[in-house]
Amino acid sequence: MICFISEYSVWDDTIHEHADKFFNNYSIYPNLMFASKMTWQKIDEYANLFNPENIKLSDDNIDDEETDEEIKSISTFVSSSYSLEFCLEENVNEDYFILVFDEDPIFDGEPYDYDNIDDVIRYKRIA
Repeated sequence: MICFISEYSVWDDTIHEHADKFFNNYSIYPNLMFASKMTWQKIDEYANLFNPENIKLSDDNIDDEETDEEIKSISTFVSSSYSLEFCLEENVNEDYFILVFDEDPIFDGEPYDYDNIDDVIRYKRIA
């Protein structure tokens, strides 16, 4: 499902609204979200500006003192009903994003157990 963010101050509401539309259309929530680097940068900026308390740090960054002063990058969006893994896709226009459901996503750098990996889609995570 191709979606558009018109107002980044409510980026999270926009994503949630489209995830609900996805569910209404396909009876399953998406688990992947694709966007360009510029779109992810805008989301990070607004997330840090308006809702920094909602940004959870991974265990790797908990002891990092610099994270309090820097813009924190987010890599997932979690609600009570679903979780979206953020993926980089430079072919998506700025301010647009794509929601997808993939039952068994494979990400770059992960081991795989397939005979013909050429037929398998590999996604690039944001973080």
